[in-house]
Order: sequence, then C-alpha cells, then structure tokens
Amino acid sequence: MVAGPLIVMLVFVLVAFLMWVLVTAPGTRWALTTAVEAMEGEVRGVQGSVWNGLKVEDLSLELPGVALRLEQLELQADWRRLLDRQLHVRTLSVDTAWVDLYSASEATEDTSAEKPFSMPELPVGVRVDNIAFAELVLTQDGRPLPVTLQDFASGLALGPEHGQLWLRSLSVATDSVAAKVEGEANLQALRHPWPGEIDLDVTINGLRPGAPVCFHQMLPSLPVAQSQQDMITGLLAGVAADACPLQLLAQARGSLESASLSLQGGGQGMALDLHAGLAPLAGMPLRQADISLGLPDGSSLTGTAAWKEESASRAESAQAAASASAAAEPSVLTGELAARKLDVGQLAGGSIPPAVLGFDSRFQLQLDAAQVVRGVDFALQFHEGSQWNELPLSGQIALIADLPGAWGATVAPTAPMLPPGVAQLAVHRLDLDLTLGENRIHTEGGLGAADSQLALAVQAARLADFWPGLPGGVRLEGNVAGGVARHEVDLQGRYTQDNAASQELGKAPVALTLKADGGWGGQPEGWRGRISTLAIEHAHLGARLGSPLELSYIPGAVAPAWQWAAGAAQLQFSVNQRPMLALRHGVSRGGAGRWETQGSIERFVVSPQVLQQIGADFDIAALQKNERGGVKVRGARSADDWEMALGLDWNLAFDGAHQGKVSLRRLSGDIMVPGDTPFPLELEALQLDLALARTAAATSRLNAALALSTRKMGQINAKATTLVHATPGGGATLNPADIKSVTVDAAVADLGWTSLLLGDAVELGGAVQAQVKLDSRPDGSWATAGVINGQALRVVMIDQGVRLLDGTLSARVENDRLLLERLEFPARLRAEPKEWRTSEWVNTNPDAKGGALVVTGEWNLFESNGAVDVSLHRFPILQRADRYAMMTGNIHLDAALPDVAITGKLTADAGWFDLDMLGGIPTVDSDVVVIRPGEEQEVSVPLGITLDLEVDLGPRFYLTGYGLNSGLVGNMRVLMKEGKLTGMGALRTRGGAIEAYGQRLQLRRGAITFQGDITRPVLDIEALRTGLAVEAGVRVAGTARSPRIELVSYPAVSEIEKLSWLLLGHGPNDSGGDMALLFSVGSSFLSDGEPFYRRFGIDEVSMRSGELGSVASVLPVESVVSGLDTGTSDIERRFVNVSKRLSNGVTLSIRQALSDTGTVARASYRLGRGLTAEASMGTINGLALVYRWFSRERRPETRE
Repeated sequence: MVAGPLIVMLVFVLVAFLMWVLVTAPGTRWALTTAVEAMEGEVRGVQGSVWNGLKVEDLSLELPGVALRLEQLELQADWRRLLDRQLHVRTLSVDTAWVDLYSASEATEDTSAEKPFSMPELPVGVRVDNIAFAELVLTQDGRPLPVTLQDFASGLALGPEHGQLWLRSLSVATDSVAAKVEGEANLQALRHPWPGEIDLDVTINGLRPGAPVCFHQMLPSLPVAQSQQDMITGLLAGVAADACPLQLLAQARGSLESASLSLQGGGQGMALDLHAGLAPLAGMPLRQADISLGLPDGSSLTGTAAWKEESASRAESAQAAASASAAAEPSVLTGELAARKLDVGQLAGGSIPPAVLGFDSRFQLQLDAAQVVRGVDFALQFHEGSQWNELPLSGQIALIADLPGAWGATVAPTAPMLPPGVAQLAVHRLDLDLTLGENRIHTEGGLGAADSQLALAVQAARLADFWPGLPGGVRLEGNVAGGVARHEVDLQGRYTQDNAASQELGKAPVALTLKADGGWGGQPEGWRGRISTLAIEHAHLGARLGSPLELSYIPGAVAPAWQWAAGAAQLQFSVNQRPMLALRHGVSRGGAGRWETQGSIERFVVSPQVLQQIGADFDIAALQKNERGGVKVRGARSADDWEMALGLDWNLAFDGAHQGKVSLRRLSGDIMVPGDTPFPLELEALQLDLALARTAAATSRLNAALALSTRKMGQINAKATTLVHATPGGGATLNPADIKSVTVDAAVADLGWTSLLLGDAVELGGAVQAQVKLDSRPDGSWATAGVINGQALRVVMIDQGVRLLDGTLSARVENDRLLLERLEFPARLRAEPKEWRTSEWVNTNPDAKGGALVVTGEWNLFESNGAVDVSLHRFPILQRADRYAMMTGNIHLDAALPDVAITGKLTADAGWFDLDMLGGIPTVDSDVVVIRPGEEQEVSVPLGITLDLEVDLGPRFYLTGYGLNSGLVGNMRVLMKEGKLTGMGALRTRGGAIEAYGQRLQLRRGAITFQGDITRPVLDIEALRTGLAVEAGVRVAGTARSPRIELVSYPAVSEIEKLSWLLLGHGPNDSGGDMALLFSVGSSFLSDGEPFYRRFGIDEVSMRSGELGSVASVLPVESVVSGLDTGTSDIERRFVNVSKRLSNGVTLSIRQALSDTGTVARASYRLGRGLTAEASMGTINGLALVYRWFSRERRPETRE
C-alpha cells in the first residue's frame, strides 16, 4: 500500500523536474551549464528555455579531433508537433562558429570492413525550416585554413523512406576566388546504396587578376566583356573591372553503385560540357566521360574516355562474386583527345615556351586488379599550323610499352639491386617523326626487350628552338639495342655551341663516337660491359681509345671484392691531329674507402710550342708567349728551339692511407737557356721519383728524389721526405706542423742559367758546389746546415762596365743564417781605356797589378738582415771604353730591410770618364715605370738608405769630352740621411784645357767645393787664352744652380778689349779699323750693295751646320754605333765656309769649326752634269765622288 503512493510521488517529482528544466529559464540554464561542464566545456549567456525558445551567447566544447565554439546560438521549435510524431524546428542558427580540427591522440579503429552505413529508423519525422550560420571559421591545429564559409541557409526534411535538403545560399571564399552555391538534394531511400538526385547552381568569380579562374590572364585573346546572353557575367563585369565570373550547373543522378554526372558551365567567353558515368565505390570511380571545352579564340579541346572489360565472362563472374552486386573492375581505359588551335603555352601560365597546338590522339591504358598501369598504347598526330616556341611543328608520335607492376614495392635485403620492375620495362614501339622549324627528330624501333632495337636520327641545329636558354645544337645518329640484361650502343654525335665557327677551346664543336655493350645481372649482381670505340674531338684536341676497355660496376660488392673496375687499355691524345701522348692504362679499381690505379705514359713531348698552346687553351699567363724585342743573330738558335721527351709511370693505391710510386724521367731532348744568345742546357739525365709508404692508419711517408745532370753545367741531387695525411674521400693533404727534411747536393758547372731569373742586365757564371740539409720545425721555421763553394765565378754588368771575373767562394749555412766566409775576385783588365795616360799607367805601372775585391759577412735568410764587408785593393770596378775606375778602400753594409746603412772610404788609384758618352747616356726619370705586356706593376717598398762614404779621387783621375781635357783631384764625404744627399769637400782641376769656338783655353784654376746640398756646390773656375800680350778668358763663380760668368784678362783691360783678345787674338786698332771692318760687314748684310767679301775676291762666305768634313752623301760619317747618345745638336756642329771658284768647274773652300778647333780645306772639280769629285785635307781627310740629281713633283694641269 505504501509503494504505490511512493511511486506516484517519484513520478510526479521527475515530471516536475523535467518541466522545470525544459520550460523554465533557470532550469534550462542549470541543465545546460551542468551538461557542458561535465563535457569540460564552457557556456555563457543562456537565455530562455528549450520549450519557449533558447538563446546562448557563447558555447565551447572539446570533442575528439575537434574544438567547437558557437556564438549567438538560437533554437526555436514547435514541440507540440511531437504529439503528431513530427519534430518541427523552426530555427537552428549560429552567428559565428569556430571549428578547430586537430589530430586525435588515440588511433581510430579501422571500420573499412564493416557493413555500409544505413540510417536507423526514426520514430518521428524531422523538419527544419531554417538551418543557418553567418560565418564558419575553420582552423587546423590553431592555424587558419585558407577558406571562409559565410551566409549559409538551408532547410531539411527527413521521413521514414526519403530525405530532402534545400540549400538556399552558401558563400565560399579564398584569397582569390569567391563562389555562391544554391541547390537541392533528394534521397529516395535512407539506406545503401543511397539512391537520389543532386542539383547545384554555382557562381564563381575571381577576386584579383591572378586568380586561377581568370582565364583571360592566361589567354590574352580571351575577351573581357561577354555577350548579353551571359547575364551573370555581364552583371559581375559591370561591378568589378577585374571580375572573372563563371557559371556552373551540376546534376547528379543515381546511387553509390552507379551514377551519372552532368556539368555545364560558361563564362569569360568559354563553354564547358561534361558528361561522366561513375561507380563511386569502385577502386577506379570513373567509368566513362565525355568533355568538350570551347575557348573564345576559337580553340577547343574535346575528349572521350571509357573502360572496356577484357571479356564478358570475366564481367559476369565478377558480378556473381560481388556481395553488393557491384560492377566488375575495368581493365582497359581507352579514349581520344583532340585539340584545335589550343594555346597550351598560355594555359600553362608561362611555365613552358609559347605553344599553339592542334592534334588528334588516342590512348589505351591497361590496368591490373590493383589499378596499376601495366601497358600504354598512345598515338598522336599534329595538325598543320601547330607551333612550338613560335616555330612550325609537324609530325607524329607512336608509343607502345609494357610497364612493370611494382615500381615502388618494398625491396627485401636479398632482393635484386635494381628497383623492382626496371628489368620488366619494355618499349615495343617508339616511333617519333617530328619536325620543328629546321630541326628534326626521327626514331624507329623499340627499347627494353631482349630483341629490341631503336634507330636514332636527331638533327637539332638549335636546342633553343626546343626550349629557350638551351645552348648550342646537337646532331646524333646511331642505334640502341637490347634491354637491361643485355644492351648495345653505337652512336655518333656532335655538339655545336652557339658560335659554330669558333675553333677556340671551350667554344669549338665537340664530336663523339661511341660503341659499347654490356648488361646488368650476374653474380654478384651488377653491370659489366666494354667500350670498344671511343673518340672525342674538340678544337685542336683529340682523344681516342686504342684498345677495348673493360668496365664493371658491382654496387653490392664487399671487400675484398671491388665495386668498380676499369681494365687495361690505351688512350691516345693528339694536338692538331698530331700524336701528343699515348697513355697505357693498366688497371684501376675501387670500392668503399679504397682504390688503386696503375699505368704509364711511354712518351710525351714538352716544348715551348706545347706549353704556349696549353697556356693559350687554359688561359695560364705564365705559359703564354710574351713577345719582346731583341736582336736576331744569324746562325744562332732561338730560345724556343727545343723540345724534351718525358716518360711517366705510376702505381698508386689507397686503403685509408696512400701507397705506391710515381716516376717521371727524361727520355731524350734538351731545353734552351734564354739570354742575349740562348744556349742549350745539355741535359744528360733528369728523373723524379715519388714513393709513398703507409706509416699509420691514415698517414703515409712521402720520399721524393730528384736527379739532374748536364754535360757542362753540373748536376743536382735532391731528396725530400714528409708525412702525407689522407682525407676520407681518398685525397691527400700536408700538415705544416709535420717535420719535412730536404737534402740538396748540387754541383753547378756554370751559373749561366741564372739569366732565367736575373734577366739580361746581369750575367753570372762559374762553378758552385753545395751540400745543404734542411729540416722544418713544427712552428714553420727551418733548421739548415751545409757548405757552399765556388770557383771561376763571374759577375758581369756589361752596360755599367762591371766585370768581376775568376772569383772564388767559401760560405756556410747555419739554420737561418748564410755565413759568407770569403768571396774574392782578382783584378782582371778586360777593357782598354781610350785615355792615353790612364791606359799607360794601367798597362806599365807595377802598382796597377795584383788587385782584388774581397766580400765577407752574414745574412739572415728569413729575417732579411745582416752585414757585409767589401774590401777593394787596386780593383778595376769600372771597365768600359768611355770610363775606367780602379779603386782601393773598404765598404761596410749593415742591412735590416728595408733599412740599409752604408759606410766606408774609397780612393781612386786611376780613373777616367768621357763626358761626351756620359752626357749622351739616356736615363728614365724615377717616376716612370716600364712594364712589359702582361706584367703588373709591383708595389715597391722604398729603402731607408743611410750613407757615409769618403771618396778620394787620387792623383790619376781625368775628365775628357765636350772640349775639356783635365785632371781632377780632391776628396769629399758623401752623406745621406732621411733621403737627403749632402756632400762635404772640394774637387779641383789639375792642368788641362778647354777647346771651344775655335780657341784653346788653358784651365788656370778649377775648384768645386761641396758644403751641404750636393746639388749646390760652389764653383771657382777660370780659363784663359795664353801666349798673347793680354791673356783673356772666362771666369765662372757662384753655385751650380746660380752660376755667374764674367770675362777676365791679365793685365786688366776694358771689356771690349777682353772680348777682342779672346776672339781675335789682338786688341782693337787705334784708328778703329776693326770697328770699321765690322761696320762694313754689317752694312753689307743690311744693304743691297755688293757683299764686303767680294772686295777680297771671295765668292761666298756662309755659316752652315753639319759634319765638318761631310760630303753630299746619304750615308753617315760613322756607320758603327760608338755610344748611347743621339749625337750633338745642330748648334754644336756649326762652321764657317769660305769658298772661291778658280775656273770653270774648279772650286776651293775652307771650313772652320765654331764649337771646336777643326779646320778642313776642300777642292772640288765638276766632271760632268751632276757628277763632282771632291778632296778634303785637314782635320778630316778623304776623297769623294758625288752624283746629284733633283726631282720635282709634277703639278696638275689647270684649265680656265
């Protein structure tokens, strides 16, 4: 009795609680908040109730794989219709919805094997009048997706057997495309296979010119404005100038087992019509399709595709076996594709060259049960008018191939090395016959099968016609036969660069001939083959294989087996079609971290022409010929007239460390030592041996030995040793910290070869022996020890007159110091001075004999500092025909480069300088630098020279030339500090005379005093005409930069008388006859009267310039070079000519020089017209027979 009322009470409470939750606002708010928090969500702003209408301001939920947030959620429903078994929802809307998709942490179960989904039976009917959201924001792992959904509005109706969805509006937008979708979907059954119908109307518009739907950007010919029949396009184009509208109408009919799809669209002048048959649940959903695309420029693309089954019986058995009565899987896809004037280049967005194509093609693809393509049959024929890269394209393509079924299958450790399916690839037919402009590609045959053969004929004069930017052109002919297991290649090709006429290395054409055969397989698996013919020609270079070369590549080989190997062969290299060298290859092979090679070059020739050719080919300045001027001596050999034949052997190996030997040896020939007169080195032997021996896991010891010997110049034997470190790739490096030892044992018979380094200005000679050992230290310094001896040494600077002959040398090397114990040159008279006093003293005086030059000191080879002492005793330091100096004294040189300090004292035992030659020697200013072609100016570091040198001219120092003949005595001290040169001391003349203007003036006094600046000495010079009652002359005083010149006489007379005594040899007459004579001469020059000399019976008095005793000859007086000067000037060669004609044809004349004392008497006799005999006596004597004629240019005739 108690249970009944209790149950009634509980039911009442439960109903009251349920009414409170559904009808009242607090109840709904409490229930919703509690439920959301239980799901770890959040809810805010709950208004209303479920029964009367619910609004939620913000709702957030975390669900597996998705985070959901809804703003302004609204639910309005007519719950009373539930009594009629009808759920009627008036409104279900959201203002903004955020959906964040993320990867779930737990793996989802595989439900692919479950039965197809079917809608459970609904107890009530469902009708939703309005399902809407203003905006749906999609993100993935917190990052926004590039798509936005807006303005969604739809309706939904679900019954027991059918369903219907009305899509009133949906806006989809990306950064470049916006679309509006409307449509309707009807499901005729709510179970598999879900039969139904779908109709969609889509309007698409591009938001910017580069949008993928803006086809007029890819096709400039595409019209922007459209016809009036395209209303949507017209409206959108009027709103936005950059709009690219498209209108699509899609219809789908059928079920998941079989469906048909129809798509019609248009816009921007294009029309699309697509019909397809689908099997959505099949592995290959597409069953058949027809497409037609028309473009506004008149071009079109049409195509068809369909599956055909291998046999009807297979289709029937497949249908019987399908549990869901699915259609059988197709095995062959066939179709056709045709294009008319299709601008493919623009459709590709510029990723390919410009192309307008028209073609008809067919294709057939054969697939296996796993939907993998196993066969291809393709044919294509280009239409007339097709273009590629703006060139006409014609021809056809035919391809038939069998493809493997497991390209990307997983390879087991014991599986073959080649990727699965490569050996099964077979192209049964590859026929190409294409013509592009003037280029043609023709192939015929197949490739891949054991009996296949493919013939190639490629004539592509310009590869840029196929693809812009490809350089040069190719011609290729030949055959390729066989497949992967066994194949052969026979090809002849030629690659021509853009400049086809060039024959320069790197620009000239390259020709290739190749014949090879081989195959993949065997045990262990790999490639093994042979190159039987190989020839390469480029410019003037050529390489040819003299014998077959066996090759192998075994990628899976493990030591001690080799991964790759090249067998014995001969390679011949030629230059200008002449054999250059023959390389005899023994064997080369390698593997992971190891290799070995062996071979030899029996003979290769090195000559200046070969080196210059290499320098020109590879732009090596040191090997290029440097044209320089010079004197050619008849019968002398040229410096380039040599060649030497060498041989090379090698046997090297690497297995973590290098081992083996390399040997370079001379076979024959010689080299020329360049110089003023090149001479042969006269080589007898030359050999360089390198040996590598392992010392540790990654180091080897290198021993090098050089042996060189000549017939006259001596020999050099050098040995060196150091460690060589191996790199992981098999290379070699040297560690600067490793100890390196070098031993040199040299015996040089003649140092003339040093002209290679010193140039033409200095000539060295003599014999030198050296035994030196060098050991490096870890810090980079060297420890050295050894001795150097020399005999018959010579140092000759012929231009300067320096001749050091028959010298001896004794020196030692200690670490970084060179100790010069003694370098001595005895005095040797090699040039006879022209000055008679100097010549007599040198040849007859015993004090002029037994002189020597001795040098001692030391020099730091690495720090460039040291000290040198030079001792001279009656040593002829200068010996030339125009100058001579024999000196005695000592010089000390203390240098720490760039600072040099020179001190010492020198006395001239004898000396003579010809001022004519000294004044004529050309010099170059210090700011002028001479650079030969190809050289670069070296940055010179100025030397900090300090000088303190005392010079005593001694009793036998003479000056001649320019009319001067006098001795010079005195001493001076020459100082230099901080670049300033000063002098202290005095020099004075000793006797002598000066000849000038026909007079001989005796030097009475001549003194030059130095008191500081060496360029500003004080002058005190006096020269007189002696032997007369009044001795008149000239006095020079002041400084060298500001001299003061005045006339002097003894006894003193007036200035006019001084001049008269100096020029005429007597004073002026008391009656003034001399002045009258001068007046007469002057008036005769100024008036038109008879010249004054006619009164004395003289026919001519004139002043001329030239050689005093010359005749009217085109040849010079001297035909042999006697000096470096260019000769005296015309003013210095003036003379006075006085002539008298005695009879017809006979003339006597006298010539008196003005700048010296020369006088010549001449008699001439006219033998005939233009022919004269002349005889000269006096300073210059001679006979001459002179013939003269005159030629005049013919003037052109003039016409009035």
